[in-house]
Amino acid sequence: MKKLLILLSFLFCLNASAEINVIDELKKLPAVNNGVVYSLADSTFDYVSSVSVVSFLNEKIKVDAGWTPRQKLLALASFKLVSVKDYISFPILDQVSIEPLIYVGYDRVDFGGEKARQANNEFDYGAGVKILSLSF
Repeated sequence: MKKLLILLSFLFCLNASAEINVIDELKKLPAVNNGVVYSLADSTFDYVSSVSVVSFLNEKIKVDAGWTPRQKLLALASFKLVSVKDYISFPILDQVSIEPLIYVGYDRVDFGGEKARQANNEFDYGAGVKILSLSF
């Protein structure tokens, strides 16, 4: 046990010598996008959260990976239409942008329990809009 404590304290001392700027590290994290989608298969609206994976054409077109509260995993493609920060200078409005999107995904993803035996993964598709992009 003493050897483990000595090893941990040694590793802590090595790590403490390197300067870590938390703000710079948080800026490297991708933004979490929030929006609303409409499922053409189920005819229902749902809330969506996503993270940008790839962007094209000067960040005008984005491909995201996302999820919904109803256990859907999604792949989204969006086009940046309007960014509010281009027209209004207000601190909270910097995060608001309007990006129409289309998506495909799997519905009812469940990996265990009784629900998994009853539920089959179903293909899902639809359209929506990303409204809010939160970054640290």
